[in-house]
Amino acid sequence: MSDSSDRETQIRELAGPIVDRVEYVTEATDSDIENIDSGVFFVMAFWSGPARQAFLRLCATIDELDPGKELRLVVADADDVAYPTLPFVENCGGWGECVWVYDGEIVADSGRGPNLECIGPNTKDLLRLLGTV
Repeated sequence: MSDSSDRETQIRELAGPIVDRVEYVTEATDSDIENIDSGVFFVMAFWSGPARQAFLRLCATIDELDPGKELRLVVADADDVAYPTLPFVENCGGWGECVWVYDGEIVADSGRGPNLECIGPNTKDLLRLLGTV
């Protein structure tokens, strides 16, 4: 298994143009969600092709829809998430599950499984809450 610095490097490389808005957390807990004013909490399964694909789609969507850089992207390693404490992780299966967060509260989630089609609409809805779309 890669150490956390290798994984953070991978995340930063995959994030592309939004790299300055990405925070990689280890041993994630519910406070990592509560501390997001507006953004997305993404569970990255480094061993999963679909999770990587979802991450790339999310990064591209944020880059396209949020030129004002309102949204943060917090990424947790699926192997290090404190599953009992996070409110949505019972649905996590290594597909790149994520939640959209406004003022520390989850306002949307990707559900379980490969659900790339929700990324655009959920991101737009979050930006509408911020009044930027």
